[in-house]
Amino acid sequence: MVERGASGETMPLAESGRALMKWIMVLFHARVRRWRQDKPGGLAVIDIPLDLVTELGGRRQMRMAGSLNGVPFAGSTMLVAGGGFCVGVSRAALQASGVSVGDEVEVQLERANGEPA
Repeated sequence: MVERGASGETMPLAESGRALMKWIMVLFHARVRRWRQDKPGGLAVIDIPLDLVTELGGRRQMRMAGSLNGVPFAGSTMLVAGGGFCVGVSRAALQASGVSVGDEVEVQLERANGEPA
């Protein structure tokens, strides 16, 4: 993308003083698990592969939008002890996508609300 400078010349957006925003969407397969194994009715999560964490914006809490097996859902990322990173999945999202804890799913994720990575 380019922007016109004061004299009409073109320059990359990064040089124009405006931040070049990029939106990253990742696709991966993962297994749905319980946040805590000792709480059978508790929160379900999906671990995000470590090689995708930087692309999504790093290891910090963020709202995410995406899909489980093609069905839209939204959740928040969370740090996992030992250096992992995951996204929470609501019971409603699991039901809508026909997925249960323990199932392997195709996950598509991006930052929610158009937040740049």
